[in-house]
Amino acid sequence: MIGARTLSRTDGWWARVAWVTMLSSVACILPNVSGLPAPAGDDGGALGARSSGEIRSAADASAVGGGGAATAPAPGTETGGVPSMPADAGGARSVPDSSRNGGGAGGNSEEHSGLDDACAEDNGGCDLAPKAKCVTRGGGGVSCSCPAGYEGDGYGPNGCVDTDECKTANGGCDTSPPATCSNREGAVSSCTCPEGSEGDGVGPEGCTLVNPTDPVPPTGCKKYACDAQTVKDPATGLTWQRLLPVSYDGCSGRYDPEAGNAGDACTWQEARSYCLRLTLAPGGWRLPTSDELSSIVDMAREDPAIDVEAFPSTRAETFWSSSTVAGSPDEAWYVSFGWGFVGNGKMSFNNRVRCAR
Repeated sequence: MIGARTLSRTDGWWARVAWVTMLSSVACILPNVSGLPAPAGDDGGALGARSSGEIRSAADASAVGGGGAATAPAPGTETGGVPSMPADAGGARSVPDSSRNGGGAGGNSEEHSGLDDACAEDNGGCDLAPKAKCVTRGGGGVSCSCPAGYEGDGYGPNGCVDTDECKTANGGCDTSPPATCSNREGAVSSCTCPEGSEGDGVGPEGCTLVNPTDPVPPTGCKKYACDAQTVKDPATGLTWQRLLPVSYDGCSGRYDPEAGNAGDACTWQEARSYCLRLTLAPGGWRLPTSDELSSIVDMAREDPAIDVEAFPSTRAETFWSSSTVAGSPDEAWYVSFGWGFVGNGKMSFNNRVRCAR
C-alpha cells in the first residue's frame, strides 16, 4: 500500500508537469496563428494563469496592462501575408501627397518666375476704344501704340484719335477734276469722282472726264460760289481764277529746274504781266496782295492747304503776291499752299500764279 501511494504521488507529479508543459506550448502557438507575437509573461503571473487553465487571446492580452499586454505589429511588418501601411499618429494610414510643396508630376502649385503681365488688366492703361496695342516693358512698365488709321500716344482714354486723311493732299484723291474725299474712322479715306467724270478717284488721273472738251463741272463749292472757271469768295468779295494752266502765258521759268514744263512758273514781274493779260470774262484781273492770297488758305488742310473742291489742281507750292518787301526793292512776298505760311524771296525766283479781281 505504501508503495502504491508513493507510486501514485509520483505519477501525479509527472502528470502535473506534463499538463503545465502542454498548456505552455498551446499558449505559445495560438497567438502566432493570428500573426501576433506571443504574450510576454510577468514574474509568474502569466504562468500561474496558464497553470490554472486560463488562455488569453491576443485581443484579450492587448486589453491587459503591465507585462501581460500584447504589442501591435510594427509598421511595415506583414500580417497574414499582407504588408501593412504606415500609420499616422492618429492611427490612420498616410498617403503620399504629390500636391504638397509643388512636389511630383501631379503637383498643383503655381510657380511665379517673374512679374505679372502689366497689360492683362485694363489693357495696361492704354486706350481701349479704339484698342491700342499694349506691350509689357522691363520693370513692369508698358508702351502703347495706336492701330492703323489712328494717331496719338495711345495712353489712356482718347489716347488714339482718328486720322483725317482728307486734310492732307485731299486724302490721296484726285484733284483735277476734284474728287470728293470722305474720311472714314480707323480706315483710309474714300474718293468719289465729280459729276461728268468717272473712275475710282484715287490719285492723279483717278477721275477722267467723260467728255474731255467740257470744263470742270462746278461741284463741291460749299464755302464759295463757283462756276467752271472762277470762284467767288462771299467773305471778301474777291473772284479768283479757279483753274491753273499747264504753262502761264508769257512766262518761261520752271518751278522745278530739273522737271516740269517751260512756263509752268513765273518771275514776279512775269506774274504781274500774266494776270493783267488774263482774258477770262469780264476782265480786270490782277496779281493779289499777300493778305488777299492768304484769305483762301485752308488751315485745316495741308499739301495743299486750300479747299481742293473749289480750287482743283492746286499744287502744294509757293504762289506770288503783289506785295513787295519794305526796304528790299528786289524782293516780294509769296504764300505757300503746302503749309499755309507766308515768306519772301527774290523777284527773279520762279513761283506759281493765281489771279484775282
